[in-house]
Amino acid sequence: MKFIYGNTDGIRKHLLDKLSQIRGYQFDKLLPYEMYQQLLSISEQLNREIAIGINKKGKVEFISIGNSQQVPVPRNSYLIIHTHPQATSELSELDLSLIHSGQTQAIMAIGSFSDTIQIAKIDDSHGLTVEKYTLQDLAQKSLDIIGVEGSRKNKIEDIDLTEKALLIAFDEEGALELEELCKTAGIQVLDCEIIKLRKIHTGLFVGKGKIVEIKNKSQVLQANLLVFDHELSPVQLRNIEEITGQKVVDRTTLILDIFAQRAQSREGKLQVELAQLKHLLPRLTGQGNNLSRLGGGVGTRGPGETKLEQDRRKIKKKIVLLTQELAEIQKHRQNQHKQRATNNIPHICLTGYTNAGKSTLLNLLANANVLAEDKLFATLDTTTRRLQLPSGRWAVLTDTVGFIRNLPPGLIAAFRATLEEHLRSDLILHVVDASNPFARQHIKVVEAIIKDLNLETIKQLIVFNKIDLLNDLDRLNILLHDLPSDYVCISALKKTGIDELLIKIDTILNTENVYKDTLWFFPYNQASLISLIRKHGHIVEEKYTDSGILIKGRVENRYSAQLEIYEK
Repeated sequence: MKFIYGNTDGIRKHLLDKLSQIRGYQFDKLLPYEMYQQLLSISEQLNREIAIGINKKGKVEFISIGNSQQVPVPRNSYLIIHTHPQATSELSELDLSLIHSGQTQAIMAIGSFSDTIQIAKIDDSHGLTVEKYTLQDLAQKSLDIIGVEGSRKNKIEDIDLTEKALLIAFDEEGALELEELCKTAGIQVLDCEIIKLRKIHTGLFVGKGKIVEIKNKSQVLQANLLVFDHELSPVQLRNIEEITGQKVVDRTTLILDIFAQRAQSREGKLQVELAQLKHLLPRLTGQGNNLSRLGGGVGTRGPGETKLEQDRRKIKKKIVLLTQELAEIQKHRQNQHKQRATNNIPHICLTGYTNAGKSTLLNLLANANVLAEDKLFATLDTTTRRLQLPSGRWAVLTDTVGFIRNLPPGLIAAFRATLEEHLRSDLILHVVDASNPFARQHIKVVEAIIKDLNLETIKQLIVFNKIDLLNDLDRLNILLHDLPSDYVCISALKKTGIDELLIKIDTILNTENVYKDTLWFFPYNQASLISLIRKHGHIVEEKYTDSGILIKGRVENRYSAQLEIYEK
């Protein structure tokens, strides 16, 4: 087994030989004086920290060489003795974190500028004790003072399985949002490190020095999870996990996990599973120890290659089956949409950034009983309810999944057909949390997704919600400046502005006249336009003549101008 760890580049051979000789040393006391002198002398000559690991029998198991400020600990040990060159022997939080994490039962620091030496150890009541000793004391005391056999072992019921995370974000908005995502996923957030990212490093996303800083901070905090506010490649995930020794999760994986927790309907579960499989497929060769495989090609073939191909085939087959099953569900929904068009029932769709208050508004407007929580993605499955407008006219109102910046492409693809079907409505109510300091950016995110779905031609009404939480009127005026759509201000929770909202919805739908009954005649060379009527209306009668096709039916008003020249 390897004995000397760390960076040995540039170290003279005679110093390495001296370190190697320590391998055979047997500790019968805590710190014999000759060992104190030898370790500190070599450490000061190198100007690097040195650590040695000792087992219960006093045998030296490893030596590790660090830099001037820290030293890596390659594996667990009973006692770790390490040096502080040109410094005192006072133990740092990073030193103590090795005990908290279970890597050692006791740790000792030797400093150039101290007459006493500190030892931290676990006492019989599982508490952490830090004591000071003189060199004379340490040369006489037995290793047994560290603790009784098994005092470090936790009872099963005492083990804390909570995921405790250190977040790594790259701006303030991302940090706040990532914290909310973690809260929704049931992860305890210990702290957030905001890094000013100048460039993306291929292997680690951020520089190696920064990763080491993150590792040290996570040890001090006793975190067991690192969450990055960006999608990481399989190589980056594996490399960061190897350096930090921590489980690493990126933003995409976190969002997929939340969606998996929140999906309730058959369709929602299928869509999330499809997105997860598409996300997993290109990562089968880069999942570290969990899904590592031997690569293909000359000189690299091995028993894992066949297994990898089997995994890929299974996932691809499952993706095809899920896609087919979703297509059947979506076909059923299209039939429902056509039936509403036949009955001239307007369709209103709620959309917006996650946690903007869409579900609360749906519950209020349509007397629904949809889960409404102060969490991101509280509602994942689409819900449709009937709504009676002030004019007495009935409409249907649909609540859809909330959006978020940098939404994983796989999720958008999996939910695309559902979003297109629902958002292809007569009116989109774009709900915005007016109290959020990043509301303007949230509007842009939602508008971009609507444009990506080719639905920007649909009439929109921006609904500024939670105005009861907005004390700064200047900020509201900034929000209202140069808006792409008409707007109304409400508080769904306080039930203010709701009458104005309903009147505005009623006015827009009456102005739009939703569907227009018409008789058209299309020459055969323009027959492709009939598909527009099928998609956005309803055909009552279709008759073929020598010169063209006679169509009787109705189409959504916004498309009537495009077909006007063919009206009879």
